[in-house]
Amino acid sequence: MVHRPAGGAVPGLRLVETVGVPQDALDTWRDIRPDADTPAVRALRDGAPVWLPVSPQEPGGLPDRTGLAAVPFPVSGETPGVLSVFTVGPRPPTPGQWALVEAVAHWAAARSPDSRSGPEGEPQPIRSPVQQARDAVKVGAWWWDLRTGKVVFDEAMEGIVGLAPGVFDERVETWRALVHPEDLPGVVAQIDEGLRERAERGIKYRVIRPDGTVRWVESRMCPLPRGDGGTGSSGGCGRPAGPMRAWNRWATPCAI
Repeated sequence: MVHRPAGGAVPGLRLVETVGVPQDALDTWRDIRPDADTPAVRALRDGAPVWLPVSPQEPGGLPDRTGLAAVPFPVSGETPGVLSVFTVGPRPPTPGQWALVEAVAHWAAARSPDSRSGPEGEPQPIRSPVQQARDAVKVGAWWWDLRTGKVVFDEAMEGIVGLAPGVFDERVETWRALVHPEDLPGVVAQIDEGLRERAERGIKYRVIRPDGTVRWVESRMCPLPRGDGGTGSSGGCGRPAGPMRAWNRWATPCAI
């Protein structure tokens, strides 16, 4: 997630960019008061990385033992925003993981576009480098709550499987119906194996889009633990299958 100062008459931080966060969880982070005790506010105030555990009472169905790591990204000596990343587990990121998040934040800051004025003069964010990069490689994100069976696709993932934004009904049965019937048994077997062994899996399969066209998709699944050590959900990313050979390098760390 990327937050920027809201500006105008409303103080605090406003969510301007998100990738892979369940829709139900966004309301909590959409607008943050300036006095809220959150990683984003602390990071901007102190000018330093901050990690805090996410309260189990927070809405949105996030996995147990979820944390939030926030890094401010400066531009020309200023601090226009903060990058926040959800983490899995009860401890903060390791030094190497912090270095990765900070590198992404500084990369985004170096390419951060200026805001443009909306119809009423309020600053409106244009497409960020994170969004542009995701669009360039056509990467989608998904999340599956094993307790409820709910499956969440972001807009990019809906496009990959041929659905219009907001059309996916969050039912696992709908996802299964999109998978080519010849590939479905193998896909289900790999998912079951990954959940059983609590290990990541890279899966390549065909989907039959609503217009009848067939598309190969590569997906990376990452089981996410519950507080008692079991697997409560699974998250991941997907993209159209193609010639990119760096898939394992950039897609493996689906969650810190």
